[in-house]
Amino acid sequence: MTTTDEEVTPAESPVWVFIADQNSRPAPLCIEAGITSRQLLVTAATQSPWPFIAAMKTWGIEVPPSKAGAIPNGVVKAVFEPLVDSVRVRVGRLLARCGDGTDGAIVIDGELRVPWVDLGDLAER
Repeated sequence: MTTTDEEVTPAESPVWVFIADQNSRPAPLCIEAGITSRQLLVTAATQSPWPFIAAMKTWGIEVPPSKAGAIPNGVVKAVFEPLVDSVRVRVGRLLARCGDGTDGAIVIDGELRVPWVDLGDLAER
């Protein structure tokens, strides 16, 4: 039996991560949000990595080819709690931010934070 995203609570959803090194300019939505770096940290909370991978490809993010049924190199399941917790509040959304953590950085309560850019619903990609 497989589990759908609807059956998985946000606290249980796996979080998938990929560091993209784009050869071209970042997506316009990223640029509008102040992310101008070629390197992006892309993530999503979804039961399966395949909607995440498909959405990245739709955005023009180069994902390494893989053998049939194998997750491409570089797509990993995140375990770092601050990252996982911040992504799980938006299950099923493709999120991105500058890979080096500088573009779009803002100060909140005296702490430097890099906000996530919401690139859209995985199901709509």
